[in-house]
Amino acid sequence: MACRPAGSGGATAGPPQASAATDGAARYSETNVRLAGVDEPDPVKTDGRRLFTLRHDAGGTSLSALALTPPADLALLGQVRWSGSPPLINDGRAVAPELPQGLMLIGDRSDALLTISASARSYAFPVPAIGWADSGVAADMICADIGCGPGDGRWAPPRTRIRRFDVSADAAPTEQWLLDVPGALLAARRIGSTLYLVTQAALRLPDGVRNYPQLGASDAAIGSAVWNAAAAATMAENERLIRAMSLADWFADLTTIERVGAASATAREIDGGTPTAEQCAAFARIDADTRLAWLRITAIDIDTRESRSKTLLAQGQSILMTERSLIVFTPYWRHGEERFNPRELTLLHRFSREPAGQLTYQASGQIAGRLINDYAVDEAADGTIRVAATDWNGRASSYVATLRAEAGKFVTIGKTDPIAVGETLQSARFVGDRAYLVTFRNIDPFFVFDLTDASAPRQLGELKLPGFSTYLHPVDADHLLGIGYDGGGWPSRLKATLFDVRDPGNPREAASVALGDSYTGSDAVWDPHAFTFYRPLPDADPAIVAVPVRSYASSLYRTQTTSGIRLLRVAPSEPAAPLALTGTLSMTDLLDDALAFEGWRNADARRAVFVGNTVYGISDTAVRAADLADPATPVATVGIP
Repeated sequence: MACRPAGSGGATAGPPQASAATDGAARYSETNVRLAGVDEPDPVKTDGRRLFTLRHDAGGTSLSALALTPPADLALLGQVRWSGSPPLINDGRAVAPELPQGLMLIGDRSDALLTISASARSYAFPVPAIGWADSGVAADMICADIGCGPGDGRWAPPRTRIRRFDVSADAAPTEQWLLDVPGALLAARRIGSTLYLVTQAALRLPDGVRNYPQLGASDAAIGSAVWNAAAAATMAENERLIRAMSLADWFADLTTIERVGAASATAREIDGGTPTAEQCAAFARIDADTRLAWLRITAIDIDTRESRSKTLLAQGQSILMTERSLIVFTPYWRHGEERFNPRELTLLHRFSREPAGQLTYQASGQIAGRLINDYAVDEAADGTIRVAATDWNGRASSYVATLRAEAGKFVTIGKTDPIAVGETLQSARFVGDRAYLVTFRNIDPFFVFDLTDASAPRQLGELKLPGFSTYLHPVDADHLLGIGYDGGGWPSRLKATLFDVRDPGNPREAASVALGDSYTGSDAVWDPHAFTFYRPLPDADPAIVAVPVRSYASSLYRTQTTSGIRLLRVAPSEPAAPLALTGTLSMTDLLDDALAFEGWRNADARRAVFVGNTVYGISDTAVRAADLADPATPVATVGIP
């Protein structure tokens, strides 16, 4: 999370911090997002006055609203619940259960929010996995592109559900409308009043399509001629069945369903029936091998529910969204002899974002290797794409490259020599005209690259130290904070490292702090949303960082089961103590609370938010407040039923 003044307007704050408050309102932290102005879903959001949490348990999904200020009066304002599978599709098709993916507060009004839920990536698929008629091998489990599921003869298409709630009153949220969008969720972003969803699913093939020829088990010695003839016949029959499907059949699972009002039993299908010319024109087939899947980009106006979509016949991997564009990354599908080639390719497709929110296709291209996440790619102001990737060509190595669109294709205009041969990329961050990379095998090389000349990116400096960082966060123009581990192998400890890059040719470790013992872990290691960065005073040291941690009991290491929020003081302007652990807001006693073991609920500390000089630790079952000056002494605790 990053911080902003409570009650102020403006876009979602991004690192390192938001502007100062001018109306006397307390500053508060927001979700730590990749880019300022581009909101991302998270199970916890705050407007500085209230807290909203989204949770799944055995009874379904719950959305809770809590009053945060004053901290001594921390209280639950209300809660709304819904089951995991609302019966929106009533034509005999199965409905996959939904799981919450996060929520978003809408704009600067704080009177409405969105929740995003998506069905699990496993679903029924009616194609036999094994085609041996009398083999005795059960054909009741198969793997589709994005999941496995029982082949029970029903197709349960994955769905993503968007709910808008009225939260203008200090009470339980009130559902206003729901949109049921096709596909499993790959990513969601919000810019202003437009929500962008990227969803995907395997193609729904007709009944009768088979993966293997149907040959009897008694044919123990099958010659190649018999096998080849049977395979050719199977492929011909598969093609006949596929070509017999109408466009309406292919579009059957691509409908958006609308429901207005939580109590309304009426659901309206959008884009259903015979496809229109406009719908067909919104489909595109990429000219590279890919899995049999579709990837849909949907732009939804939050106020009017109007939506427009574009669909690629491909499987998605990750995205980067800026205020100017949406870039979708898809894997290249190796088949035949290529399956034995360990090298990977990643395809990228850029859609430019128009002022009104619509997306227009611009260009496609490819890079060698694979991105670790969306922090490993960046778009410069002039449209240049900068990427950091790990490639496998006999041995792993990483590189930085720059690409530009020319006549509908991305062309590589600059690329570094391979670095860190034998090591894999662990984290990356682009800040201005620099790129910072961390790779790892036995030690942690921290690299600094200069991207001022896009045609000739070059390495400036390198620092080697034990361990590695999985996430890098810019503190100011000359410092980054890394979260990761202090070494390879076992045991390793969770640690925070402050990198000094004032001399980019000679980066150094300004300080490091252990955040726990060998049995301590944190969601912040793999999920940047769990990392909270906050400045109590605008544009001034110190900054405060919150990291949720969980330690497990071990008789060998004499550790105990604990959970809480570690607080770090970050002050690069104070050389004597640039990084220090200032305390822990413990939530260990709540682990044994009776509420903690009900269904899927998790009592571990998951997130932290700041309002003024108060820190709030948040789990699925409780919220706890404490003063930053004395985090070990809770001011108030409230349970979430």
